[in-house]
Amino acid sequence: MANCPICGTLHMPSSRTCRVCGASLLASDISKPPVERAAAELEPETELDMPVLMLTAVASGQQLRLAGQPEYLLGRTDPERSMQVDVDMSGFGGWEGGVSRRHARIFCEGGQFFVEDLRSANGTFLNEIRLEPGRAQPLQSGDTIKLGIVRLYVE
Repeated sequence: MANCPICGTLHMPSSRTCRVCGASLLASDISKPPVERAAAELEPETELDMPVLMLTAVASGQQLRLAGQPEYLLGRTDPERSMQVDVDMSGFGGWEGGVSRRHARIFCEGGQFFVEDLRSANGTFLNEIRLEPGRAQPLQSGDTIKLGIVRLYVE
């Protein structure tokens, strides 16, 4: 049996993803605690070497700077379920805008940023095209990402 590294749900060893939160249960992904995995993934590059992604909320003009981590989980923090995200969209209208608790992830691979929907209830859109869950798409400056109805401009 394996516990989900995000929500702690118990799963059969053959399970690939968590049935509750959608997190990966692959042995290579859960063999180390999240903090150790993040540190190991950052070893080849320093924070200064990593690219920076700026997201601007279209409705409010609030900005998010993503740099220094190889991956960011976007959604809404839920203290009642002990669910944490890297980028809490609650302050950007996430609750009212239909952002799921675990909505999408943005990650950097080979100097290129990607966005991936995590089976969110209201979908993740890249330039008005709904993303297929689990299928990452590259991001370019000038793109728009929509989480539910919360729109973000990419720089």
